[in-house]
Amino acid sequence: MLAYRLNQKGTGTFASSHEVLGVVCEEFRELEDAVQGKEGLGNIKDELLDIAVACVFGAACIDAGGLEW
Repeated sequence: MLAYRLNQKGTGTFASSHEVLGVVCEEFRELEDAVQGKEGLGNIKDELLDIAVACVFGAACIDAGGLEW
């Protein structure tokens, strides 16, 4: 899933901790929408994976020294 999302969105780095937070929060809001909507468990799972990918990618950017602050 990580490779799939990186292929979709690009392999650049997050610029800051604020950008990481923004992406994770956006994905969380999409999860809330999926849970409140009638989209089904497949969409909920997709949003959970998107949150996980954002978190892992954010951590990898920190490890790689890609975040400026």
